[in-house]
Amino acid sequence: MGTTTRRAELALALLHERGGKAAVSSVSRHLYGRSRAIGLRRDLKVPFEKRPAKVAVTVRPLAASEADLFDAGHADGAEAYEQRSRLQLLQSGLGTCWAAVDELGQICYVQWLIASEDNALLAGHFGGSFPALAAQEALLEGAYTFPKFRGLKVMSFAMAEIAERAGDRGARSVMTYVAESNEPSMKACRSAGFEHWCIRDERWRLLRSSYRFQPLAPAAS
Repeated sequence: MGTTTRRAELALALLHERGGKAAVSSVSRHLYGRSRAIGLRRDLKVPFEKRPAKVAVTVRPLAASEADLFDAGHADGAEAYEQRSRLQLLQSGLGTCWAAVDELGQICYVQWLIASEDNALLAGHFGGSFPALAAQEALLEGAYTFPKFRGLKVMSFAMAEIAERAGDRGARSVMTYVAESNEPSMKACRSAGFEHWCIRDERWRLLRSSYRFQPLAPAAS
């Protein structure tokens, strides 16, 4: 059985601060609930042609001075929860936060690239949510498209670019996990060159979690 995770702590904090359906739902799920995520993997040795987004973006590391981007005080409900969780991840020092930036300098999308040397921080921040990374593996986590840029196919393009940054650092494969019910993100991952790889079952009992990973055949093309 895993320890209380950051997500549970965050849900409780948001419930205490301002309540709201998203926080109540999250707390309830962490008291007694179950969820399933699909693990996807991209083999960086396999050639892949990126699909352009509908808005021109470039990918770069997020600057420390841009942390106020995740000011949940300007968001409500689910968006506040999502933005606060990204701030929490940024403050953890885990991996590198990459940002997709448009021609006006607006940040459209963020995602963290995590390498095997971050295994200790990964376990400390997420508990057993992810298996330890092997030496030539990397993980993409924390994907978030800011509301005004949704529907512009930014995620699939940026995610493909960020995965290739892992290759520049010696990784041969990159993994990510998406809630089974989140079909838009699942579609974006497939458009970024990722294929179905495993199933992660997550169970919660009184703010404590346990995980089970099962292999999964790649999705039919």
